[in-house]
Amino acid sequence: MFGLVPLFFDWQFSFASFVLFNLVCTLANCFQPLISTWIFQKKATLDRASGRVQSASFFVIAAAAGPFVSATMGITISYWIGTITWKDYGVCWLSWWLASTLAHLIFTPPILLLKELGWRQIFAGLHRAMRWTFESSAIVVFTAAIVWIDFFYGYPLAYVLFAILIWSVFRLGELISALGVAIISLAAIIATSQGTGSFSDRTPNESIILLQSFIGILSITGLILSATVQERQAIRSDLVQMLETLEIRIEERTADLRLSEAQLDAFFSAAPWGMGIIDHHYRYVRVNQVLAKINGLPESGHLGRLIWDVVPGLRSSLEPLFQAVFTTGDSILNQEINAQISAQSRIDNTWLVSYFPIFDMDHQPYRVGFLVMDITDRKRLELQLAHQARIDGLTQIANRRHFDEVLQSEWNRCLRSTQPLSLMLCDADYFKKYNDTYGHLMGDQCLVAIAQVLREHARRSSDLAARYGGEEFAILLPNTTLAEAVQLAHQIRGQIHQLAIPHRGSQVSSHVTLSIGIMSHIPQSGDEVSDLIAGADRSLYEAKQQGRDRIVALPYEAIRQPSSLAGDMPRDRPSSW
Repeated sequence: MFGLVPLFFDWQFSFASFVLFNLVCTLANCFQPLISTWIFQKKATLDRASGRVQSASFFVIAAAAGPFVSATMGITISYWIGTITWKDYGVCWLSWWLASTLAHLIFTPPILLLKELGWRQIFAGLHRAMRWTFESSAIVVFTAAIVWIDFFYGYPLAYVLFAILIWSVFRLGELISALGVAIISLAAIIATSQGTGSFSDRTPNESIILLQSFIGILSITGLILSATVQERQAIRSDLVQMLETLEIRIEERTADLRLSEAQLDAFFSAAPWGMGIIDHHYRYVRVNQVLAKINGLPESGHLGRLIWDVVPGLRSSLEPLFQAVFTTGDSILNQEINAQISAQSRIDNTWLVSYFPIFDMDHQPYRVGFLVMDITDRKRLELQLAHQARIDGLTQIANRRHFDEVLQSEWNRCLRSTQPLSLMLCDADYFKKYNDTYGHLMGDQCLVAIAQVLREHARRSSDLAARYGGEEFAILLPNTTLAEAVQLAHQIRGQIHQLAIPHRGSQVSSHVTLSIGIMSHIPQSGDEVSDLIAGADRSLYEAKQQGRDRIVALPYEAIRQPSSLAGDMPRDRPSSW
Protein backbone atom coordinates (compact mmCIF):
# COMPACT_ATOMS: atom_id res chain seq x y z
CA MET A 1 0.00 0.00 0.00
CA PHE A 2 2.82 2.34 0.84
CA GLY A 3 5.19 3.50 -1.88
CA LEU A 4 8.78 3.31 -0.76
CA VAL A 5 10.67 6.37 -1.87
CA PRO A 6 14.38 6.40 -0.97
CA LEU A 7 14.17 10.05 -0.16
CA PHE A 8 12.10 9.27 2.89
CA PHE A 9 14.88 7.34 4.53
CA ASP A 10 16.24 10.78 5.34
CA TRP A 11 15.28 11.27 9.04
CA GLN A 12 14.43 14.95 8.54
CA PHE A 13 10.89 13.84 7.60
CA SER A 14 8.50 12.54 10.18
CA PHE A 15 6.76 9.22 10.00
CA ALA A 16 3.41 11.05 9.77
CA SER A 17 4.61 12.89 6.65
CA PHE A 18 5.72 9.60 5.17
CA VAL A 19 2.33 8.00 5.80
CA LEU A 20 0.42 11.06 4.55
CA PHE A 21 2.46 11.23 1.37
CA ASN A 22 1.92 7.55 0.55
CA LEU A 23 -1.78 7.77 1.41
CA VAL A 24 -2.35 10.75 -0.90
CA CYS A 25 -0.34 9.15 -3.70
CA THR A 26 -2.33 5.93 -3.29
CA LEU A 27 -5.61 7.84 -3.50
CA ALA A 28 -4.34 9.80 -6.50
CA ASN A 29 -3.39 6.60 -8.31
CA CYS A 30 -6.86 5.19 -7.55
CA PHE A 31 -8.70 8.30 -8.68
CA GLN A 32 -6.72 8.50 -11.91
CA PRO A 33 -8.19 5.40 -13.69
CA LEU A 34 -11.61 5.93 -12.13
CA ILE A 35 -11.89 9.47 -13.47
CA SER A 36 -10.55 8.53 -16.90
CA THR A 37 -12.87 5.54 -17.17
CA TRP A 38 -15.90 7.56 -16.01
CA ILE A 39 -15.28 10.32 -18.55
CA PHE A 40 -14.72 7.88 -21.38
CA GLN A 41 -17.81 5.80 -20.57
CA LYS A 42 -19.94 8.94 -20.56
CA LYS A 43 -18.94 10.03 -24.05
CA ALA A 44 -17.77 6.94 -25.89
CA THR A 45 -17.47 3.18 -25.66
CA LEU A 46 -14.55 1.82 -23.68
CA ASP A 47 -14.07 -1.01 -26.17
CA ARG A 48 -12.33 -0.13 -29.39
CA ALA A 49 -11.17 3.31 -28.20
CA SER A 50 -9.55 4.16 -31.51
CA GLY A 51 -12.43 2.85 -33.60
CA ARG A 52 -13.94 6.24 -34.34
CA VAL A 53 -12.62 9.78 -34.40
CA GLN A 54 -15.05 10.98 -31.75
CA SER A 55 -14.31 8.03 -29.48
CA ALA A 56 -10.56 8.53 -29.96
CA SER A 57 -10.88 12.23 -29.11
CA PHE A 58 -12.77 11.48 -25.91
CA PHE A 59 -10.22 8.78 -25.08
CA VAL A 60 -7.40 11.35 -25.31
CA ILE A 61 -9.38 13.73 -23.09
CA ALA A 62 -10.07 10.96 -20.57
CA ALA A 63 -6.43 9.84 -20.66
CA ALA A 64 -5.35 13.38 -19.78
CA ALA A 65 -8.07 14.18 -17.22
CA GLY A 66 -7.30 11.37 -14.77
CA PRO A 67 -3.56 12.12 -14.56
CA PHE A 68 -4.41 15.82 -14.16
CA VAL A 69 -6.06 15.03 -10.83
CA SER A 70 -3.43 12.54 -9.67
CA ALA A 71 -0.54 14.84 -10.61
CA THR A 72 -2.14 17.74 -8.79
CA MET A 73 -2.69 15.66 -5.65
CA GLY A 74 0.77 14.08 -5.70
CA ILE A 75 2.81 17.21 -6.41
CA THR A 76 0.75 19.28 -4.00
CA ILE A 77 1.38 16.87 -1.10
CA SER A 78 5.06 16.77 -2.04
CA TYR A 79 5.21 20.55 -1.86
CA TRP A 80 3.24 20.59 1.39
CA ILE A 81 5.61 18.22 3.21
CA GLY A 82 8.62 20.02 1.75
CA THR A 83 9.88 17.47 -0.74
CA ILE A 84 9.90 20.05 -3.56
CA THR A 85 9.99 23.82 -3.71
CA TRP A 86 7.44 26.09 -5.32
CA LYS A 87 9.94 26.87 -8.07
CA ASP A 88 10.01 23.19 -9.10
CA TYR A 89 6.24 22.71 -8.72
CA GLY A 90 5.38 23.30 -12.40
CA VAL A 91 8.13 21.11 -13.84
CA CYS A 92 7.40 18.28 -11.42
CA TRP A 93 3.66 18.50 -12.05
CA LEU A 94 4.20 18.43 -15.84
CA SER A 95 6.55 15.44 -15.58
CA TRP A 96 4.05 13.51 -13.46
CA TRP A 97 1.09 14.42 -15.66
CA LEU A 98 2.86 13.57 -18.95
CA ALA A 99 4.18 10.27 -17.59
CA SER A 100 0.74 9.13 -16.41
CA THR A 101 -0.99 10.36 -19.57
CA LEU A 102 1.53 8.59 -21.79
CA ALA A 103 0.93 5.34 -19.93
CA HIS A 104 -2.73 5.59 -20.97
CA LEU A 105 -2.02 6.70 -24.51
CA ILE A 106 0.72 4.17 -25.27
CA PHE A 107 -0.33 0.94 -23.60
CA THR A 108 -4.14 1.12 -23.27
CA PRO A 109 -5.02 1.08 -27.03
CA PRO A 110 -3.13 -2.14 -27.88
CA ILE A 111 -4.47 -3.85 -24.73
CA LEU A 112 -8.05 -2.89 -25.62
CA LEU A 113 -7.55 -3.91 -29.23
CA LEU A 114 -6.10 -7.29 -28.21
CA LYS A 115 -9.06 -7.80 -25.89
CA GLU A 116 -11.66 -6.83 -28.46
CA LEU A 117 -10.29 -8.34 -31.64
CA GLY A 118 -9.53 -11.79 -30.29
CA TRP A 119 -6.87 -14.15 -31.53
CA ARG A 120 -8.65 -14.95 -34.78
CA GLN A 121 -8.71 -11.33 -35.95
CA ILE A 122 -5.19 -10.76 -34.64
CA PHE A 123 -3.86 -13.67 -36.68
CA ALA A 124 -5.85 -12.38 -39.66
CA GLY A 125 -4.14 -9.00 -39.30
CA LEU A 126 -0.73 -10.62 -39.00
CA HIS A 127 -1.50 -12.78 -42.02
CA ARG A 128 -2.45 -9.67 -43.99
CA ALA A 129 0.81 -8.01 -42.93
CA MET A 130 2.81 -11.10 -43.94
CA ARG A 131 1.16 -11.07 -47.37
CA TRP A 132 2.63 -7.64 -47.86
CA THR A 133 6.11 -8.97 -47.02
CA PHE A 134 8.10 -6.32 -48.83
CA GLU A 135 6.02 -3.44 -47.51
CA SER A 136 5.96 -4.78 -43.95
CA SER A 137 9.68 -5.43 -44.00
CA ALA A 138 10.34 -1.95 -45.31
CA ILE A 139 8.27 -0.38 -42.51
CA VAL A 140 10.08 -2.43 -39.84
CA VAL A 141 13.53 -1.70 -41.29
CA PHE A 142 12.88 2.03 -41.67
CA THR A 143 11.42 2.28 -38.17
CA ALA A 144 14.35 0.42 -36.61
CA ALA A 145 16.84 2.52 -38.55
CA ILE A 146 15.28 5.84 -37.55
CA VAL A 147 14.99 4.78 -33.90
CA TRP A 148 18.62 3.62 -33.84
CA ILE A 149 19.96 6.70 -35.61
CA ASP A 150 17.90 9.19 -33.57
CA PHE A 151 17.84 7.75 -30.09
CA PHE A 152 21.19 5.91 -29.96
CA TYR A 153 23.37 8.07 -32.23
CA GLY A 154 21.74 11.42 -31.57
CA TYR A 155 20.89 12.49 -35.13
CA PRO A 156 17.54 14.42 -34.98
CA LEU A 157 15.43 12.29 -37.36
CA ALA A 158 12.48 11.65 -35.01
CA TYR A 159 10.10 13.62 -37.26
CA VAL A 160 10.50 10.88 -39.91
CA LEU A 161 8.67 8.55 -37.56
CA PHE A 162 5.42 10.45 -38.26
CA ALA A 163 5.59 9.53 -41.95
CA ILE A 164 6.31 5.89 -41.07
CA LEU A 165 3.39 5.95 -38.59
CA ILE A 166 1.01 7.20 -41.29
CA TRP A 167 2.30 4.53 -43.67
CA SER A 168 1.80 1.84 -41.01
CA VAL A 169 -1.72 2.93 -40.08
CA PHE A 170 -2.93 2.87 -43.68
CA ARG A 171 -1.24 -0.38 -44.68
CA LEU A 172 -0.86 -2.57 -41.58
CA GLY A 173 -3.83 -1.52 -39.47
CA GLU A 174 -4.43 -0.02 -36.07
CA LEU A 175 -3.15 -2.92 -33.93
CA ILE A 176 0.28 -3.13 -35.59
CA SER A 177 0.53 0.68 -35.49
CA ALA A 178 -0.37 0.82 -31.77
CA LEU A 179 2.21 -1.87 -30.96
CA GLY A 180 4.76 0.01 -33.06
CA VAL A 181 4.16 3.23 -31.11
CA ALA A 182 4.60 1.33 -27.85
CA ILE A 183 7.89 -0.20 -29.01
CA ILE A 184 9.20 3.15 -30.28
CA SER A 185 8.25 4.76 -26.95
CA LEU A 186 10.10 2.11 -24.95
CA ALA A 187 13.19 2.47 -27.11
CA ALA A 188 13.11 6.26 -26.81
CA ILE A 189 12.68 6.14 -23.04
CA ILE A 190 15.54 3.66 -22.61
CA ALA A 191 17.88 5.64 -24.88
CA THR A 192 17.08 9.00 -23.26
CA SER A 193 17.50 7.58 -19.75
CA GLN A 194 21.00 6.42 -20.79
CA GLY A 195 21.86 9.90 -22.01
CA THR A 196 21.70 9.23 -25.75
CA GLY A 197 19.36 10.43 -28.47
CA SER A 198 18.20 13.77 -29.81
CA PHE A 199 16.38 14.65 -26.55
CA SER A 200 19.33 14.07 -24.17
CA ASP A 201 21.31 17.24 -24.86
CA ARG A 202 19.42 19.26 -22.21
CA THR A 203 18.91 19.02 -18.49
CA PRO A 204 17.32 15.77 -17.26
CA ASN A 205 13.96 17.37 -16.54
CA GLU A 206 13.86 19.17 -19.88
CA SER A 207 14.91 16.01 -21.73
CA ILE A 208 12.18 13.99 -20.04
CA ILE A 209 9.51 16.61 -20.76
CA LEU A 210 10.54 16.96 -24.42
CA LEU A 211 10.62 13.18 -24.84
CA GLN A 212 7.23 12.82 -23.17
CA SER A 213 5.78 15.55 -25.38
CA PHE A 214 7.12 13.85 -28.51
CA ILE A 215 5.80 10.45 -27.50
CA GLY A 216 2.42 11.97 -26.55
CA ILE A 217 2.03 13.71 -29.90
CA LEU A 218 3.12 10.54 -31.71
CA SER A 219 0.57 8.47 -29.75
CA ILE A 220 -2.26 10.96 -30.29
CA THR A 221 -1.44 11.15 -33.98
CA GLY A 222 -1.58 7.38 -34.24
CA LEU A 223 -4.87 7.22 -32.33
CA ILE A 224 -6.66 9.92 -34.34
CA LEU A 225 -5.28 8.66 -37.64
CA SER A 226 -6.27 5.06 -36.83
CA ALA A 227 -9.72 6.25 -35.82
CA THR A 228 -10.05 8.18 -39.07
CA VAL A 229 -9.03 5.15 -41.12
CA GLN A 230 -11.37 2.88 -39.15
CA GLU A 231 -14.21 5.35 -39.57
CA ARG A 232 -13.52 5.54 -43.28
CA GLN A 233 -13.43 1.76 -43.55
CA ALA A 234 -16.65 1.48 -41.53
CA ILE A 235 -18.35 4.01 -43.79
CA ARG A 236 -17.07 2.18 -46.81
CA SER A 237 -18.28 -1.12 -45.38
CA ASP A 238 -21.67 0.42 -44.63
CA LEU A 239 -21.84 1.83 -48.13
CA VAL A 240 -20.93 -1.52 -49.64
CA GLN A 241 -23.52 -3.25 -47.47
CA MET A 242 -26.07 -0.59 -48.32
CA LEU A 243 -25.28 -0.97 -52.01
CA GLU A 244 -25.67 -4.73 -51.76
CA THR A 245 -28.93 -4.26 -49.86
CA LEU A 246 -30.13 -1.77 -52.45
CA GLU A 247 -29.23 -4.16 -55.23
CA ILE A 248 -31.16 -6.92 -53.48
CA ARG A 249 -34.10 -4.59 -52.97
CA ILE A 250 -33.93 -3.45 -56.57
CA GLU A 251 -33.95 -7.05 -57.70
CA GLU A 252 -36.86 -7.80 -55.38
CA ARG A 253 -38.72 -4.68 -56.52
CA THR A 254 -38.02 -5.55 -60.13
CA ALA A 255 -39.34 -9.06 -59.57
CA ASP A 256 -42.38 -7.67 -57.76
CA LEU A 257 -42.91 -5.15 -60.54
CA ARG A 258 -42.72 -7.86 -63.17
CA LEU A 259 -45.11 -10.00 -61.17
CA SER A 260 -47.49 -7.08 -60.73
CA GLU A 261 -47.28 -6.26 -64.40
CA ALA A 262 -47.95 -9.89 -65.30
CA GLN A 263 -50.90 -9.96 -62.92
CA LEU A 264 -52.21 -6.70 -64.33
CA ASP A 265 -51.85 -8.03 -67.88
CA ALA A 266 -53.68 -11.20 -66.91
CA PHE A 267 -56.38 -9.23 -65.13
CA PHE A 268 -56.81 -6.85 -68.07
CA SER A 269 -57.02 -9.75 -70.49
CA ALA A 270 -59.37 -11.94 -68.45
CA ALA A 271 -61.63 -9.28 -66.94
CA PRO A 272 -65.24 -9.53 -68.16
CA TRP A 273 -65.61 -5.74 -68.00
CA GLY A 274 -64.29 -3.00 -70.17
CA MET A 275 -61.15 -1.54 -68.61
CA GLY A 276 -59.07 1.45 -69.61
CA ILE A 277 -56.47 3.95 -68.34
CA ILE A 278 -56.08 7.57 -69.43
CA ASP A 279 -53.42 10.19 -68.64
CA HIS A 280 -53.75 13.85 -67.62
CA HIS A 281 -54.44 14.81 -71.23
CA TYR A 282 -57.36 12.37 -71.43
CA ARG A 283 -55.47 10.14 -73.84
CA TYR A 284 -55.78 6.39 -73.73
CA VAL A 285 -52.78 4.67 -72.16
CA ARG A 286 -54.22 1.19 -72.03
CA VAL A 287 -57.45 -0.65 -72.86
CA ASN A 288 -58.49 -4.28 -72.79
CA GLN A 289 -60.25 -6.29 -75.45
CA VAL A 290 -63.68 -5.89 -73.86
CA LEU A 291 -63.49 -2.09 -73.95
CA ALA A 292 -62.11 -2.20 -77.47
CA LYS A 293 -65.10 -4.29 -78.51
CA ILE A 294 -67.51 -1.92 -76.79
CA ASN A 295 -66.00 1.07 -78.61
CA GLY A 296 -65.80 -0.80 -81.91
CA LEU A 297 -62.05 -0.17 -82.32
CA PRO A 298 -58.97 -2.39 -81.96
CA GLU A 299 -56.85 -1.97 -78.84
CA SER A 300 -54.04 -0.32 -80.82
CA GLY A 301 -56.54 2.14 -82.24
CA HIS A 302 -57.12 3.59 -78.78
CA LEU A 303 -53.56 4.19 -77.58
CA GLY A 304 -52.54 7.84 -77.66
CA ARG A 305 -55.96 9.04 -78.80
CA LEU A 306 -58.19 11.39 -76.88
CA ILE A 307 -61.11 9.63 -75.28
CA TRP A 308 -63.41 12.24 -76.86
CA ASP A 309 -62.25 11.17 -80.31
CA VAL A 310 -63.43 7.63 -79.57
CA VAL A 311 -66.68 8.49 -77.74
CA PRO A 312 -67.41 12.12 -78.72
CA GLY A 313 -70.98 12.05 -77.47
CA LEU A 314 -69.94 11.39 -73.87
CA ARG A 315 -67.55 14.28 -73.30
CA SER A 316 -70.02 16.39 -71.33
CA SER A 317 -70.79 13.42 -69.08
CA LEU A 318 -67.31 12.00 -68.58
CA GLU A 319 -64.99 15.01 -68.45
CA PRO A 320 -66.26 16.38 -65.09
CA LEU A 321 -65.87 12.93 -63.53
CA PHE A 322 -62.32 12.42 -64.81
CA GLN A 323 -61.41 15.94 -63.69
CA ALA A 324 -62.82 15.30 -60.21
CA VAL A 325 -60.70 12.17 -59.81
CA PHE A 326 -57.54 13.99 -60.95
CA THR A 327 -58.28 16.90 -58.60
CA THR A 328 -59.35 15.08 -55.44
CA GLY A 329 -57.62 11.72 -55.81
CA ASP A 330 -60.84 10.00 -54.74
CA SER A 331 -62.61 7.20 -56.55
CA ILE A 332 -66.04 7.70 -58.10
CA LEU A 333 -68.00 4.47 -58.19
CA ASN A 334 -71.06 3.09 -59.94
CA GLN A 335 -72.05 5.96 -62.22
CA GLU A 336 -74.79 5.04 -64.71
CA ILE A 337 -74.66 6.32 -68.28
CA ASN A 338 -77.35 5.81 -70.90
CA ALA A 339 -75.69 6.16 -74.28
CA GLN A 340 -75.10 4.65 -77.69
CA ILE A 341 -71.34 4.18 -77.63
CA SER A 342 -70.43 2.24 -80.74
CA ALA A 343 -71.65 3.07 -84.21
CA GLN A 344 -72.72 -0.54 -84.69
CA SER A 345 -75.31 -0.27 -81.91
CA ARG A 346 -78.44 1.68 -82.80
CA ILE A 347 -80.00 1.59 -79.34
CA ASP A 348 -78.99 3.22 -76.08
CA ASN A 349 -77.45 0.90 -73.55
CA THR A 350 -77.07 1.45 -69.84
CA TRP A 351 -73.45 1.41 -68.65
CA LEU A 352 -72.15 1.27 -65.10
CA VAL A 353 -68.81 3.10 -64.90
CA SER A 354 -66.39 3.41 -61.96
CA TYR A 355 -63.37 5.73 -61.91
CA PHE A 356 -60.33 5.35 -59.68
CA PRO A 357 -57.03 7.29 -59.37
CA ILE A 358 -53.59 5.85 -60.13
CA PHE A 359 -50.90 7.54 -58.03
CA ASP A 360 -47.26 8.30 -58.80
CA MET A 361 -44.32 8.00 -56.38
CA ASP A 362 -45.31 11.32 -54.77
CA HIS A 363 -48.82 9.96 -54.16
CA GLN A 364 -50.30 12.35 -56.69
CA PRO A 365 -52.91 11.11 -59.20
CA TYR A 366 -51.32 11.09 -62.62
CA ARG A 367 -53.64 8.65 -64.38
CA VAL A 368 -57.22 7.51 -64.05
CA GLY A 369 -58.43 3.97 -64.55
CA PHE A 370 -62.04 3.14 -65.28
CA LEU A 371 -64.25 0.06 -65.50
CA VAL A 372 -67.24 -0.18 -67.82
CA MET A 373 -70.05 -2.72 -67.42
CA ASP A 374 -73.04 -3.15 -69.69
CA ILE A 375 -76.00 -3.37 -67.31
CA THR A 376 -78.73 -2.92 -69.92
CA ASP A 377 -80.24 -6.33 -69.24
CA ARG A 378 -80.04 -5.78 -65.52
CA LYS A 379 -81.74 -2.38 -65.76
CA ARG A 380 -84.43 -3.89 -67.95
CA LEU A 381 -84.98 -6.59 -65.36
CA GLU A 382 -85.04 -3.99 -62.58
CA LEU A 383 -87.69 -2.04 -64.46
CA GLN A 384 -89.71 -5.19 -64.92
CA LEU A 385 -89.43 -6.03 -61.24
CA ALA A 386 -90.33 -2.48 -60.28
CA HIS A 387 -93.33 -2.63 -62.61
CA GLN A 388 -94.40 -5.95 -61.15
CA ALA A 389 -94.05 -4.54 -57.66
CA ARG A 390 -96.59 -1.84 -58.58
CA ILE A 391 -99.05 -4.05 -60.50
CA ASP A 392 -101.67 -6.41 -59.15
CA GLY A 393 -100.85 -9.88 -60.41
CA LEU A 394 -104.46 -10.85 -61.20
CA THR A 395 -106.04 -7.74 -62.67
CA GLN A 396 -102.86 -6.15 -64.11
CA ILE A 397 -103.79 -2.74 -62.79
CA ALA A 398 -102.03 -0.85 -59.98
CA ASN A 399 -101.87 -2.56 -56.61
CA ARG A 400 -102.58 -1.04 -53.20
CA ARG A 401 -98.93 -0.13 -52.58
CA HIS A 402 -98.58 1.80 -55.81
CA PHE A 403 -101.96 3.44 -55.25
CA ASP A 404 -100.92 4.72 -51.81
CA GLU A 405 -97.68 6.20 -53.23
CA VAL A 406 -99.46 7.97 -56.10
CA LEU A 407 -102.28 9.18 -53.84
CA GLN A 408 -99.84 10.90 -51.48
CA SER A 409 -97.90 12.41 -54.38
CA GLU A 410 -101.05 13.74 -56.10
CA TRP A 411 -102.41 15.07 -52.82
CA ASN A 412 -99.22 17.12 -52.32
CA ARG A 413 -99.30 18.35 -55.91
CA CYS A 414 -102.96 19.43 -55.72
CA LEU A 415 -102.19 21.10 -52.38
CA ARG A 416 -99.53 23.22 -54.08
CA SER A 417 -101.65 23.97 -57.18
CA THR A 418 -105.03 24.27 -55.36
CA GLN A 419 -106.64 21.82 -57.77
CA PRO A 420 -109.39 19.33 -56.90
CA LEU A 421 -108.56 15.69 -56.28
CA SER A 422 -111.34 13.08 -56.60
CA LEU A 423 -111.30 9.52 -55.31
CA MET A 424 -113.73 6.80 -56.40
CA LEU A 425 -114.09 3.55 -54.44
CA CYS A 426 -115.95 0.70 -56.21
CA ASP A 427 -117.13 -2.55 -54.68
CA ALA A 428 -118.65 -5.57 -56.48
CA ASP A 429 -122.06 -6.27 -54.91
CA TYR A 430 -122.56 -9.65 -53.22
CA PHE A 431 -119.22 -10.88 -54.52
CA LYS A 432 -118.84 -13.54 -51.81
CA LYS A 433 -122.05 -15.15 -53.02
CA TYR A 434 -120.69 -14.92 -56.57
CA ASN A 435 -117.64 -16.95 -55.54
CA ASP A 436 -119.81 -19.42 -53.64
CA THR A 437 -122.08 -19.84 -56.65
CA TYR A 438 -119.63 -19.87 -59.57
CA GLY A 439 -116.31 -20.75 -57.93
CA HIS A 440 -113.14 -18.78 -57.37
CA LEU A 441 -111.89 -19.19 -60.95
CA MET A 442 -114.99 -17.47 -62.32
CA GLY A 443 -114.66 -14.94 -59.51
CA ASP A 444 -111.15 -14.07 -60.68
CA GLN A 445 -112.40 -13.66 -64.26
CA CYS A 446 -115.14 -11.35 -63.00
CA LEU A 447 -112.59 -9.18 -61.18
CA VAL A 448 -110.40 -9.02 -64.30
CA ALA A 449 -113.39 -7.87 -66.37
CA ILE A 450 -114.27 -5.15 -63.84
CA ALA A 451 -110.62 -4.00 -63.73
CA GLN A 452 -110.55 -3.77 -67.52
CA VAL A 453 -113.57 -1.44 -67.47
CA LEU A 454 -111.98 0.75 -64.82
CA ARG A 455 -108.68 0.94 -66.70
CA GLU A 456 -110.48 1.97 -69.90
CA HIS A 457 -112.16 4.86 -68.10
CA ALA A 458 -108.94 6.05 -66.41
CA ARG A 459 -107.95 7.63 -69.71
CA ARG A 460 -105.62 10.43 -68.67
CA SER A 461 -101.99 9.78 -67.81
CA SER A 462 -102.58 11.20 -64.36
CA ASP A 463 -105.60 8.95 -63.69
CA LEU A 464 -104.93 5.72 -61.86
CA ALA A 465 -107.11 2.62 -61.57
CA ALA A 466 -106.05 0.25 -58.77
CA ARG A 467 -107.18 -2.84 -56.97
CA TYR A 468 -107.78 -1.60 -53.46
CA GLY A 469 -108.30 -5.00 -51.88
CA GLY A 470 -110.37 -8.11 -52.56
CA GLU A 471 -113.33 -7.12 -54.78
CA GLU A 472 -112.82 -3.41 -54.01
CA PHE A 473 -111.27 -1.06 -56.58
CA ALA A 474 -110.22 2.59 -56.56
CA ILE A 475 -109.83 5.25 -59.23
CA LEU A 476 -107.73 8.33 -58.50
CA LEU A 477 -108.73 11.38 -60.54
CA PRO A 478 -106.43 14.43 -60.16
CA ASN A 479 -107.72 17.83 -61.35
CA THR A 480 -111.25 16.42 -61.43
CA THR A 481 -114.29 18.04 -59.84
CA LEU A 482 -117.01 16.15 -58.02
CA ALA A 483 -119.44 16.54 -60.93
CA GLU A 484 -116.89 15.20 -63.38
CA ALA A 485 -116.17 12.26 -61.10
CA VAL A 486 -119.89 11.47 -60.76
CA GLN A 487 -120.30 11.59 -64.53
CA LEU A 488 -117.40 9.15 -64.97
CA ALA A 489 -118.90 6.88 -62.29
CA HIS A 490 -122.17 6.67 -64.22
CA GLN A 491 -120.23 5.69 -67.34
CA ILE A 492 -118.43 2.94 -65.42
CA ARG A 493 -121.69 1.69 -63.87
CA GLY A 494 -123.33 1.60 -67.27
CA GLN A 495 -120.39 -0.27 -68.80
CA ILE A 496 -120.59 -2.90 -66.03
CA HIS A 497 -124.29 -3.33 -66.77
CA GLN A 498 -123.44 -3.83 -70.45
CA LEU A 499 -121.06 -6.65 -69.55
CA ALA A 500 -124.08 -8.51 -68.13
CA ILE A 501 -121.96 -10.95 -66.13
CA PRO A 502 -124.54 -13.41 -64.70
CA HIS A 503 -124.97 -13.36 -60.89
CA ARG A 504 -127.77 -15.57 -59.54
CA GLY A 505 -126.87 -14.77 -55.96
CA SER A 506 -127.36 -11.00 -56.31
CA GLN A 507 -130.42 -9.50 -54.63
CA VAL A 508 -130.42 -6.34 -56.77
CA SER A 509 -129.89 -7.67 -60.29
CA SER A 510 -129.43 -10.81 -62.34
CA HIS A 511 -125.90 -9.73 -63.24
CA VAL A 512 -122.87 -8.25 -61.53
CA THR A 513 -123.25 -4.66 -60.31
CA LEU A 514 -121.03 -2.08 -58.57
CA SER A 515 -121.59 0.21 -55.63
CA ILE A 516 -119.54 3.40 -56.00
CA GLY A 517 -118.61 6.00 -53.39
CA ILE A 518 -117.00 9.30 -54.39
CA MET A 519 -115.20 12.04 -52.49
CA SER A 520 -113.71 15.17 -54.10
CA HIS A 521 -111.77 17.92 -52.36
CA ILE A 522 -109.28 20.72 -52.96
CA PRO A 523 -106.54 20.01 -50.38
CA GLN A 524 -105.91 22.78 -47.88
CA SER A 525 -103.15 23.28 -45.34
CA GLY A 526 -103.99 21.15 -42.31
CA ASP A 527 -106.03 18.60 -44.28
CA GLU A 528 -104.98 14.97 -44.31
CA VAL A 529 -105.04 12.56 -47.22
CA SER A 530 -106.68 10.05 -44.90
CA ASP A 531 -109.75 12.33 -44.81
CA LEU A 532 -110.18 11.88 -48.56
CA ILE A 533 -110.04 8.09 -48.19
CA ALA A 534 -112.45 8.17 -45.24
CA GLY A 535 -114.89 10.32 -47.22
CA ALA A 536 -114.87 8.00 -50.23
CA ASP A 537 -115.25 5.01 -47.92
CA ARG A 538 -118.21 6.65 -46.17
CA SER A 539 -119.83 7.41 -49.53
CA LEU A 540 -119.38 3.76 -50.52
CA TYR A 541 -120.97 2.71 -47.23
CA GLU A 542 -123.95 4.99 -47.98
CA ALA A 543 -124.31 3.39 -51.42
CA LYS A 544 -124.42 -0.04 -49.81
CA GLN A 545 -126.92 1.09 -47.22
CA GLN A 546 -129.18 2.60 -49.88
CA GLY A 547 -129.54 -0.74 -51.65
CA ARG A 548 -126.32 -1.19 -53.73
CA ASP A 549 -125.85 -0.74 -57.49
CA ARG A 550 -125.78 2.98 -57.06
CA ILE A 551 -123.46 6.00 -56.79
CA VAL A 552 -123.14 8.18 -53.69
CA ALA A 553 -121.03 11.32 -53.49
CA LEU A 554 -120.91 13.06 -50.10
CA PRO A 555 -119.43 16.53 -49.65
CA TYR A 556 -116.06 16.73 -47.92
CA GLU A 557 -117.61 18.61 -44.99
CA ALA A 558 -119.80 15.61 -44.19
CA ILE A 559 -116.89 13.60 -42.83
CA ARG A 560 -116.26 16.28 -40.20
CA GLN A 561 -119.90 16.30 -38.96
CA PRO A 562 -121.47 13.67 -36.70
CA SER A 563 -123.83 11.36 -38.56
CA SER A 564 -126.41 8.89 -37.41
CA LEU A 565 -124.85 6.49 -39.79
CA ALA A 566 -121.44 6.80 -38.26
CA GLY A 567 -122.36 4.56 -35.39
CA ASP A 568 -123.72 1.97 -37.79
CA MET A 569 -120.43 1.68 -39.77
CA PRO A 570 -118.64 -1.51 -38.75
CA ARG A 571 -114.85 -1.57 -38.43
CA ASP A 572 -114.43 -4.45 -40.88
CA ARG A 573 -117.04 -4.22 -43.57
CA PRO A 574 -117.96 -7.64 -45.06
CA SER A 575 -117.06 -8.05 -48.72
CA SER A 576 -120.57 -9.35 -49.50
CA TRP A 577 -122.31 -6.00 -48.93
